[in-house]
Amino acid sequence: MLSSTAFVLLDGWLQSKDWLVHSLIILVFGVIALGGIAAKVWPRLVRRAQERRARNWAPASAVIDLVTVHKEWQPGGRGAPGSYSYEVMLTYSWHDPGLQTGEFTRSFNSENDAQDWADACKGRTVTVHVDPKDPANSVLRTEELDAAVPKPAWW
Repeated sequence: MLSSTAFVLLDGWLQSKDWLVHSLIILVFGVIALGGIAAKVWPRLVRRAQERRARNWAPASAVIDLVTVHKEWQPGGRGAPGSYSYEVMLTYSWHDPGLQTGEFTRSFNSENDAQDWADACKGRTVTVHVDPKDPANSVLRTEELDAAVPKPAWW
């Protein structure tokens, strides 16, 4: 919610004839806002692109060996209070030809939900897709992980 001072400033800007300065200010704030949105959306877009690219890579059977839940502070935007999110990191391993490892992360708003999902994943066998050009590189696709891990009741 804007304060009365902000409305007075806005009114002054609208009545002034310096539209270039106003346009640049609006542009700067727009870029900042888009940067904030991109910071949230970009990792998801990268993940989807990796999963799409790996669709045709050779499948391999892997086991989720290690699960960790990490608490992260997410600052709020536009004066909104921040909050914590809980990131679950799965570390899986497979043999090709030696022991290889990879990671998968997923975020949750609730610590209980994150821990329940992490517990459900531990020890599961999953299908990963291995890069034919670099066997140390793999992708655990979201849809295949979701098929291998039973969904909790809250899902």
